[in-house]
Amino acid sequence: MIENEAATVRRFFEGYAAGLSARALAAALNAEGICSPATGENAGNWAHPQSRATGSVKP
Repeated sequence: MIENEAATVRRFFEGYAAGLSARALAAALNAEGICSPATGENAGNWAHPQSRATGSVKP
């Protein structure tokens, strides 16, 4: 794994463990210009899980 990508993954999981929602984390990463690894329609943007009513991230 590339270190800057690893740092983003750690940040996401640490934030989630601290009680931040996936939506809040996605918004923060987007606001800071940190691109997601997504391709296609949402390339570069972090999106919250829309298919789950709770917005939770499950391992």
